[in-house]
Amino acid sequence: MNRLAIVPARAGSKRFPGKNWAKLGGYPLWMWSVEVASVAFDSSVFTTDSTKLLHDVVSQKGSFVTGLLRPKELSSDTSKVIDTVNWIYDIY
Repeated sequence: MNRLAIVPARAGSKRFPGKNWAKLGGYPLWMWSVEVASVAFDSSVFTTDSTKLLHDVVSQKGSFVTGLLRPKELSSDTSKVIDTVNWIYDIY
């Protein structure tokens, strides 16, 4: 059985702008999720609405993660993760 990690990250946080690039233990916050996914799962998909964030993730972790630019309708602060999961499922 293959295990797939889906790591959704929105660019716009109302309470903590720029949180994906905020440093935690010397690394950007997004890197922690991608690192865990690359170790604990067979493959991973990082999905975001930010081309800059997607570029940063794929350029640094490209061998561990597939990057997908998520549509705006799946990237609002009221969007449900299950809708993103279904969108990814439809692609694959």
